[in-house]
Amino acid sequence: MKINVLLILLKRITNSKLSPSIICTNVSYATVVKNNSRITPSVPKPVEAQPDSGATGHFFNNDCPEKTLKHEPINVICANEPEMMSTQTKELNIAGLPQEAITAHVFPDMTRNLLSVPKLCDADCKCTFSKEKVEIIKENKTILQGPRDRTTNLWTVQIEHPQRVPEMANSAYQQRTKSELQAYLHACLCAPTTATLINAIKKGWLSTFPGLTVEGVRKHLPKSIQTTMGHLHRYRQGVRSTKKKQLKN
Repeated sequence: MKINVLLILLKRITNSKLSPSIICTNVSYATVVKNNSRITPSVPKPVEAQPDSGATGHFFNNDCPEKTLKHEPINVICANEPEMMSTQTKELNIAGLPQEAITAHVFPDMTRNLLSVPKLCDADCKCTFSKEKVEIIKENKTILQGPRDRTTNLWTVQIEHPQRVPEMANSAYQQRTKSELQAYLHACLCAPTTATLINAIKKGWLSTFPGLTVEGVRKHLPKSIQTTMGHLHRYRQGVRSTKKKQLKN
């Protein structure tokens, strides 16, 4: 019974927008916060790179949207062209490595990303190539690993993008009365008893709830049937038998 009441209450709060949901005796538990955070931000795919013992640095193409650093252009000699000039400097998201070991240069003309094995070894990493996979280990901990591509017979690793907290634009709508505000905040906490709510406020556990005070709860919080029904205690059946016991002679 308790679970059903709470589910109904939370469903009404979630589904309501600006129009209040009237729950018993005209008590408003309307949602006053319209949260647009349900829109899940797109997560970029990991960057694929090939560990290369012939590359003197980490050389990536434009598909490397990592943290941008102050750019100092460099020229790189390659096999099919005389040389290329870098356009950006990036910081790769590889944990546990010093700055010089995660600095990459961007070359728009490159078709494959190259992860420099010499750079990793200079950072005290151990690069192990086997028939099936490649592992990059530092201090007995695998920081990168990847399979061998059977099409090209080359090893690839994936570098994850740094996790970013999505920006949200949340707007709050004020309740029309103090009673409605107390009722809404009370419903957000799953309708505890008044004594429990006041005790939590006194201890400072609800200091971030705007307008929720001991005086406000005592004076303006309306009676809630959800609190009553959520704290009912039902006796077990068969504990007190109604059958008469026969007395032994």
